[in-house]
Amino acid sequence: MTSIWTDVLGTPIGYGGDDMGFFEQQSRGHMPPAMALDIALMFDGWQRIGVLPTPRSVERLAAMLGRPLRTYRAFAKETAAQWHR
Repeated sequence: MTSIWTDVLGTPIGYGGDDMGFFEQQSRGHMPPAMALDIALMFDGWQRIGVLPTPRSVERLAAMLGRPLRTYRAFAKETAAQWHR
């Protein structure tokens, strides 16, 4: 992800690391403690086991969105374009 953002933004983006305890503590300054813990646990799970969609979940999500899914790179490009208008 950092390499995609580095490419899209044209500036080096560094990875913050895998320390979810540190992430949780930092997040408590911006959100309720329970939410910071929940998000840290969710990110920890993603780091350990990843998240792979099933073919059915891809179809369902595309139907819910009313459009085909896009790549993460496409998302980053669209997001960067909205920020840099």
